[in-house]
Amino acid sequence: MGKGASLSWWDLVVVVLYFVVVIVFGIWSSRKNRGSVSGYFLAARDMHWVPVGASLFSSCIGAAQFVGLAGSAAASGIAAAGFELGAELYAGALFIQLALNKTSDEWLYVSILILLGIAALFTITGGLTAVIWTDFIQTILMIGGAVVLMGKTFYEVGGLNGLIEKYPYAIAHNISSNDSCGKPPSNYLHLFRSIEASEAFPWTGIIFGLTISSIWYWCTDQVIVQRTLASKNLSHAKAGCILASYIKIFPMFILILPGMAARVLFPDRIGCTDPEECKAICGNEGGCTNIAYIELVIRLMPSGLAGLMVSVMMAAVMSSLTSIFNSSSTIFTIDIWTRFRKQATDKELLIVGRITVVVLVAISTIWIPVLQNSGNATLFDYTQSITSFLAPSICAVFILAIFWPRTNEQGAFWGLMIGLVIGMIRFVVQFSFPPPPCGSDMMSSGFYYTNYLFRLTFWSRYSTKVRRRIENHIVGPNKKQIENGGRKQFENGEVKKSRIEEVDFASILKEDPKTKLIVDCNAIFCLCVIVFIWGFFA
Repeated sequence: MGKGASLSWWDLVVVVLYFVVVIVFGIWSSRKNRGSVSGYFLAARDMHWVPVGASLFSSCIGAAQFVGLAGSAAASGIAAAGFELGAELYAGALFIQLALNKTSDEWLYVSILILLGIAALFTITGGLTAVIWTDFIQTILMIGGAVVLMGKTFYEVGGLNGLIEKYPYAIAHNISSNDSCGKPPSNYLHLFRSIEASEAFPWTGIIFGLTISSIWYWCTDQVIVQRTLASKNLSHAKAGCILASYIKIFPMFILILPGMAARVLFPDRIGCTDPEECKAICGNEGGCTNIAYIELVIRLMPSGLAGLMVSVMMAAVMSSLTSIFNSSSTIFTIDIWTRFRKQATDKELLIVGRITVVVLVAISTIWIPVLQNSGNATLFDYTQSITSFLAPSICAVFILAIFWPRTNEQGAFWGLMIGLVIGMIRFVVQFSFPPPPCGSDMMSSGFYYTNYLFRLTFWSRYSTKVRRRIENHIVGPNKKQIENGGRKQFENGEVKKSRIEEVDFASILKEDPKTKLIVDCNAIFCLCVIVFIWGFFA
């Protein structure tokens, strides 16, 4: 990390004490719900809306957001505020490396093993109850610590006005020959940007691409769905989602703006463009914007508080990892294992779920070299790339299943398979041929960054080719075929529900009229606040 600072012994003591307390509390809180399938995977469906909302936020705001969002903001301004998702393990390991002033590959894997060990212990022993309650504690610490650091950062940079004035000039003194990639963009205060080939966040991607990714994540992702299913009833599930929506307003101010300020305060480190110099500073030849938030923590926070902030960052990693591990083991155990072992006992399912977590730990470690060689200077680019490759087919199936009754199981399955194969082909091509680092020959950039697909359909409106209707020549399925494998079959009770789904839905869906009114009004108010923020920074 070059001449970077590192944590003191007091900071390390705070980190260790923090995790001891959190682990003990998490395991203790789940002591009553670990012995059954519903208790382990769905927290006995008895969670209050407050921890559910905190867990929803904590699950999607992890180290990849602290590292990636702040880093992307340091590189190009506030446009990244429109996105939020994660590659938690690598981000957390990166944070530990830089906090300890160790940037070698050996320390990367040591950091990874530490994170995986704690997360696996937590998930295997505690189940979803432990995950949700520790998410609740960590959400409070994450927001509190980030707000304190935001205040300290704004003080150092001269307030919001000082940040706006100084950010365009936050340029490293020793820039590469291709100095265009070492300068902040002129539209750094805008969420909606042009669709020029050089623009990383075109407005079309922000509106249409982000909508697809958001529908996939917030409506179908197992991590999110599992937490809402753990709620006491529908009112608690809705209230938890609205609470998470309110809290999700914070990242714009506690992550994005401090990330921009980090470049103002440390331009030679955050804004480096020379590959050799960047390698010496942060271990990444593509750039060092990923260390923006870490630099603020280590250099601005006093001893002890810096350790608490590191704990908060690692807590973010733990929240996301435990969420992913628990949700993935649920999918494998309930949806896959029970297909082969239809008479599996509760004890067997619990053992399989815990073994699945161990397997996921091994797979996570193997995946790290792919992340290291992704060619992205900002971690956030990587996370959004993966999402954009795999989310569209899931989003399409979800929307069709809701709005088109003819959607059946076979169509959904093959639609997912074809979409995922196409996405994986794009994934392999992109990461086999990554873009060159800043300062290198960019002869292919005109093709690599062309956003031509956004314009293709619009341009084709002038086509003179005669269009031919084809639906009249297609013989559609009859009613019996439509219902075979479709959602109507499940709704009519013709599909046997899994053990985890055997519950009295009437009691869960029942809502108190006053509670429903309060929840609905809060949803509308929160939506208005978010629309105002989008409009203000558009």
